[in-house]
Amino acid sequence: MKKILSILLAAGMVLALAACGAQEESGEEVPEATATPTVEELQAASETDAANLAEAAQASSTDAETEAETEPEAWGESAYETAQEYIGLTVEELYAAIGEPTETQYAASCLQENAEDGMLFYDGFYIWSLRMEDSEIVYQVYLND
Repeated sequence: MKKILSILLAAGMVLALAACGAQEESGEEVPEATATPTVEELQAASETDAANLAEAAQASSTDAETEAETEPEAWGESAYETAQEYIGLTVEELYAAIGEPTETQYAASCLQENAEDGMLFYDGFYIWSLRMEDSEIVYQVYLND
């Protein structure tokens, strides 16, 4: 019984270590539409899109006032869709658009040294972020199963 338990624990540890390990290249190219952006691309997009978002926010000030009056939990599907528009931008910009998450969790990043992967939980979806020393970038948005 102890041997079986030891083997199961060892296998679990190997799988846990493999989760953050480098992936071997399969030789297949990932289409650009489905490729996950790199950290550098996310930072560049954040800087260039910030000005565009400010202009868009001024143009739709009446829509923003209506959204500000609504609680984020009541937004449902529209909050998820809005969050998707903030991929590559800072978490502060996301918070301004849809509000603070109900829960957050952080762990050492598998993407970049001296950074943390964040999980920002909202009603019906969650956001994966990358927190570095000077900023936190929205990396991906997922629906809850």
